[in-house]
Amino acid sequence: MRTHCHLHFFRLSYNQPFGEQTIVEHRAIVEALVAGRPDQARQAMTHHLETARDRLSRFDT
Repeated sequence: MRTHCHLHFFRLSYNQPFGEQTIVEHRAIVEALVAGRPDQARQAMTHHLETARDRLSRFDT
């Protein structure tokens, strides 16, 4: 359920400046996983989660 909310938010805000950046972050995670580099994948995921938190916190009411 939480993922659905995040995907919905991303879909609604895709045209915002961070839409493209989110795709770049996801790509970095996937590429590290495919390459079999768990430490790099962990680092990319941590970066993405922290950046997403910061992006989304601007919309808190």
